Amino acid sequence: TDAEEPTLRQIELQLRGEIQPKVWATPAELQLTADEKSASEEILRVESIVPGLLDKFQDVTTNRGNIVVQLEEKTTGTLIFRVAIAPDAPFGTSYDLIYFSFDSRERPSLNVRVRARKGHPLAIIPANLSMRSFVGEETVTCKVRIMSPGGDGGGFRITKVECPEGVIAGEVSAEKQQTCDVSLTFGQPALAGP
Repeated sequence: TDAEEPTLRQIELQLRGEIQPKVWATPAELQLTADEKSASEEILRVESIVPGLLDKFQDVTTNRGNIVVQLEEKTTGTLIFRVAIAPDAPFGTSYDLIYFSFDSRERPSLNVRVRARKGHPLAIIPANLSMRSFVGEETVTCKVRIMSPGGDGGGFRITKVECPEGVIAGEVSAEKQQTCDVSLTFGQPALAGP
């Protein structure tokens, strides 16, 4: 400034701001779950500060195809999508990206990350067994627990246990239950011949 007072000649000014993107999604990331009985669906809102940009919405795609995205509603300032796990998505956890494209010379980009967890109808604990080498007629018995993670589905019944040569399954209950323990005895495969 041109003030005579030296302390008033220079004034410090701090500005803080946030640059808002041309187009954004709410929520910015999604988490979906599904099991044999139900699947979660999420509503995804796409908004823009550029007048008319959402009118130029062209397409929505995913990079892996494990989720389904459907346009539910289109208003002046908002696009509303319904997002769910695809029925044929593999069991387990997968990560996907939703890509939104617009027919605009500005070519704004919008990608939304999705974490999808599709639970298997039954869990086996432990899922993998490793055995050491056997000597002679030595055997090792391990317990495997099979359970329904949902807990309220009325249970399950094991009707048959097939084992490779050298493995014997113990008795299993014929009753319907939520959890079943199966004893597996591992030994040397029986030698062929009399």
